[in-house]
Amino acid sequence: MEFTKEWMLRCQDHPVCSSTRLSASLPKRILDISAPDGTVVLRETQAEKGSYATLSYRWGNGVPLRTTHSTIAQHYGGIPLESFPKTLRDAIIFAKELGFYFIWIDALCIIQGDSLDWQEQSAAMTAIYQGCLLNIAIATAPNCDCGIMQDINCHRMDHSEWLSSIWSTHTFSALETRGWVFQETLVSVASVYVTDAGLVWDCCSAMCCQNWKPYITTGATESNKMSSKTPKATWADQSLVSRPDPTAAKTLSALRVWYEWVALFSRRYLSKASDKLPAIAGLASRLRDASAATYVARLWKEDIHIGLSWLGRESESLKRLQNGTPSWSWASVEGDLEFPSYLSVYCGHSGRVFVGEGLDMDILTVSAKEVHPGTFGTVVSGCIEAVATMQKGIIDGSTGRLEFKFDLTKSLSVRYRLDELQDRSDGPRPCWLLRVASIIPQLLGRLYREADRLVMFLIVEETGNKTDEFRRIGGAHGSYEYSGNIGLQTDIFKNGERKVITLV
Repeated sequence: MEFTKEWMLRCQDHPVCSSTRLSASLPKRILDISAPDGTVVLRETQAEKGSYATLSYRWGNGVPLRTTHSTIAQHYGGIPLESFPKTLRDAIIFAKELGFYFIWIDALCIIQGDSLDWQEQSAAMTAIYQGCLLNIAIATAPNCDCGIMQDINCHRMDHSEWLSSIWSTHTFSALETRGWVFQETLVSVASVYVTDAGLVWDCCSAMCCQNWKPYITTGATESNKMSSKTPKATWADQSLVSRPDPTAAKTLSALRVWYEWVALFSRRYLSKASDKLPAIAGLASRLRDASAATYVARLWKEDIHIGLSWLGRESESLKRLQNGTPSWSWASVEGDLEFPSYLSVYCGHSGRVFVGEGLDMDILTVSAKEVHPGTFGTVVSGCIEAVATMQKGIIDGSTGRLEFKFDLTKSLSVRYRLDELQDRSDGPRPCWLLRVASIIPQLLGRLYREADRLVMFLIVEETGNKTDEFRRIGGAHGSYEYSGNIGLQTDIFKNGERKVITLV
């Protein structure tokens, strides 16, 4: 308990944490835990000021105590503490002992079963978690009935365990497999993780564990530009909380963070597939405000070549969703994704994108239609019109091993990935390899002129609906050694065709 109190005080003195945290206006509904007898009162606020805690936890098979239209009047009158499932009850006691009068818990503060209230509150989720003074993340409890006091009072994490886990606090347990938790723990300025080995502190400026006094600062500084950034520290980067910078370089720097977030988010589980976009919409909205970039079907128009170049880590892990999202958007699939290497913003690595004139993809128009325009919500259709260089080929699975056969003029090491396992056919399947762009790696702004080049491709097939209309069925990243040609101006297709196409 004293560990958390000490770090709460330290955190309030951190300049980065103070500037990142939103002004402390209470959410629309909040649980008042200040009563001496332990009664918890659901309050409807008028956006008055106040400090509050939030809770990240696993529902398990469900939360037996929830606010619905039939229980809301009773909850406004007061809920006996003993009525709460054990995990929530312990979290409330913990928050109260830390000095909080208010705590926000989704099952109690959102009217369950009310779609309009859910839409309103899910849209406000980023602000709710970014405005809290502390997020209590229950990392070990698999459901609401386990309790956490035994973990709060635990001191089993030793030095070696601390060092091995410090950089991956956000992946401590099954809690971090939840899709919604990604946003919750990312945007909250300070989180305390309750683990079965003790408490772990994680804020935008530092990480520390309960029984190991030294702490690690997070985020690159002027004196140590190689210092790694955690996801939370990256969220706090001033490029994400300040007004948009007019320079293209600053905009691209902010947008590259998005790919890191999407890759991490893609590994999470959502109990409802329809939550896939709302669970990350708040992050997109904030990034749009920071970069002034244009958000189209989960990609950024100003950095569209990188946005198109996602891959499944393994084809077997992906499933194509029938949700109206265009095939070229990462949101059209479910599964573990990755974006091109050389783009990690956590460790100072980056890459410069080159779009070879007359070779790479020349984007003409990008458009998408949302159910509710401007909400970053559900997309029902989208298309890209472009001039692209394409090489016809086949995918052949008849031998039992999937083979990609394209005639290329250079010796490339290529990783091909299909967007869905069922895309594999028993016999040859005609398709096209479409060249998107290329990347040269750089570190801290300096190009590695003698490093391997990365070429990004899409694997597409004709839809059969219109002439030169294609859908994405996969992607590929190819690399070859430096040969003195920075811009990769050499055509690598033996029989490439350059044509105007539509991607849907």
